[in-house]
Amino acid sequence: MDLRKGWWLGILAPAARVELARGIAAIAGLPLRDLVNWEKKRQLRLWVGTTALWLVLIAGALVFPLRYTQDHDLRRVVGGLRTPEFAEVQGEQLIVAAREISEGPQGGRNYVVLYPNALESEDEEWLDHASFSPRTRLQAGSLSCAAYHESKNVRWDPRVRKELSFMNLGIRAVVFAVALSSPAMASEWSRFRGPNGTGVDPSESALPERFGPGENVVWKTELPPGHSSPILTDDRLFLTAFEDDKLLTFCLDRKTGEILWRREAPRARVTKVDDRNNAASPSPAVDEKGVYVFFPDYGLLAYDFEGNERWKHPLGGFENVYGMGASPVVAGDKVILVCDQNQSSFIVALHRDTGEVAWKVDRPEATSGHSTPVLHRDSSGELEIIVPGSFQLTSYSAATGRKLWWVTGLSFEMKSTPVLSDGIVYINGYGAPENQPGTNVKAPAWTEALASQDKDADGLLSGEEIQGHARSWFGFTDLNGDKHLDEPEWRYYEAALASRNGILAIRVGGEGDMTEKNVAWAYHKRVPQLPSPLLYRGVLYMVNDGGVVTSLDPATGEMRAQGRLKGAVDNYYASPVAADGKIFMASELGKIAVVKPGGSLEVLALNDLGDLIYATPAIDGGRLYVRTRGALYCFGS
Repeated sequence: MDLRKGWWLGILAPAARVELARGIAAIAGLPLRDLVNWEKKRQLRLWVGTTALWLVLIAGALVFPLRYTQDHDLRRVVGGLRTPEFAEVQGEQLIVAAREISEGPQGGRNYVVLYPNALESEDEEWLDHASFSPRTRLQAGSLSCAAYHESKNVRWDPRVRKELSFMNLGIRAVVFAVALSSPAMASEWSRFRGPNGTGVDPSESALPERFGPGENVVWKTELPPGHSSPILTDDRLFLTAFEDDKLLTFCLDRKTGEILWRREAPRARVTKVDDRNNAASPSPAVDEKGVYVFFPDYGLLAYDFEGNERWKHPLGGFENVYGMGASPVVAGDKVILVCDQNQSSFIVALHRDTGEVAWKVDRPEATSGHSTPVLHRDSSGELEIIVPGSFQLTSYSAATGRKLWWVTGLSFEMKSTPVLSDGIVYINGYGAPENQPGTNVKAPAWTEALASQDKDADGLLSGEEIQGHARSWFGFTDLNGDKHLDEPEWRYYEAALASRNGILAIRVGGEGDMTEKNVAWAYHKRVPQLPSPLLYRGVLYMVNDGGVVTSLDPATGEMRAQGRLKGAVDNYYASPVAADGKIFMASELGKIAVVKPGGSLEVLALNDLGDLIYATPAIDGGRLYVRTRGALYCFGS
């Protein structure tokens, strides 16, 4: 059967659900999850239930061999992919790109590539893992898989004439084509802001420009309040909430919005927090074993996908002027949590199977903040945890917690999550208006302040004794809460005033203090306090709390455009996210601007949900998940 039109696989690939891909992978013996780091473990019943369907497909493949000739468009053979695809002959090997999986440096694209005949050599001339992950290659019979970057400029060569069949390509080619092109693949939005905190859905599936309570709503589910973001697996969605004094974890069906289960966590205390914060601000994290949640009023808990508690680990209480807000992340076999507070800050790693402490490291330089870290694997293969904090960015070994390298120059308050791309970390921080260039206030030395203000001569400065600017900052600098400032607290006040608001581009790597070598550039105007930056299609974006949007050249830090979004002048606390050639920026009052990429700040559409938004949206597989104060929406075309 000549399949020149490619309709057979063109129908199969987009329509196949993840259950089919899993059943195929199980029969073929392929560790699909390990190959692309997307799949999440599901119930065995899903595999069994799809085996019969796959057997029918095998029988059809044996009866109808697949061929293509010179005038056949190979792109249709791999399933009518919407993302860029290519093929090339390398000697006797036909290389077929199956799926764009992430955005690479300067807007480039990374792909997973399938090709017959295993390539044993590590040919760096055409294999490139770029920035999305360490190179992943698997020898699979007559197939290999590798990461490939578009900078190699490989394109389809129409002069190629070959005959392929299911027998000589192997059924595994269809396994990968189905799994990689199906929009129902397991989500990469498994932590706050999705894939390694980038805020970008790599699938680039089609998303609507216009949506709202009465338009393009797939489903809507009423929920108790909370600021945590939706976290996704292939068929489920997780978030946290609070109701009266209850701390709650919710699991929803992604297709229908039905609440599958809710679990209540113990509450050891009730902590007063900033009005913009609440008891359910940190977002969950998921892996193939289950979901991990952090409630600052209790600690960390782990559940399996059916809602059974696996373990719990109490932490705190915490003293943070704004309240805690960092979310857990999974790094290999550990769950990582950064706990920065007024004093006694630390980063802790728990064994994900037991909840026992693997290591814990103090962060004495960190005071106020709640940044969620990102992960980086260096050239030697060591997994690093990159953490913004007061005054500096620090890298820790995920295996041991050893402090590897650091860069100073950050704000004294850090709340946003960094973005890592092509070996560069982009991180913004904002402390106070006094930290803007040209408006800096210089604090007097401790001895001078003590001599002029210590009326009772006790060697401390009470709130009543302090004069001038220091009085307005007393609530932020009294770190131990004893209503007095001692010399270390005063020195913190001096350092905080000397720090600068800004977004920095920092090269990763090194040993020890890398400030002089690793800072590529810094930009200091209109910087956000809460929203994290977004790097999308070669442009770096940030929206500050007051709604001023800035686009920058990520290579140089040069400003491309700056201004407020037309029709969406408001406060912004959620971080921007992007996919499908659209950037989504959600304001506090519930207006979501859809911005055209390219740096011009052109608003394609403005959507009003009519309710407050503090949580960062999630995107996956052509679905946009937006949490308002009272509900969770799923939007799709």
